[in-house]
Amino acid sequence: MNMILERYRQFSYASQENKIVENDSQNLFQEITRLKVQYESLQQSERHLLGKDLEGLSLKELQNIEKQLDKTLSQTRQRKSQLLVEQLEELRKKERDLTEINKKLKSE
Repeated sequence: MNMILERYRQFSYASQENKIVENDSQNLFQEITRLKVQYESLQQSERHLLGKDLEGLSLKELQNIEKQLDKTLSQTRQRKSQLLVEQLEELRKKERDLTEINKKLKSE
């Protein structure tokens, strides 16, 4: 009797584990499919932003790409300006420090 119960437990746990593995496999397959679609969409967007494959796009889509490019260009210019201001501040500080050192050396 114990042997029968043990076989029953093994079978029932094994079938539960198989269901879990099957569900995980199905979820992973769906995730892979979703990621493939997203990857292809991102590749297409990249090609459009680089000016490739634009023939099939509508006027609205082209205007959206233009807005995206304008926004990105504006952000890039803003970041460049910020870096130049920071660099200028560092150089001014360095100049003040060197001027101070020069004054000390002259006074000695």
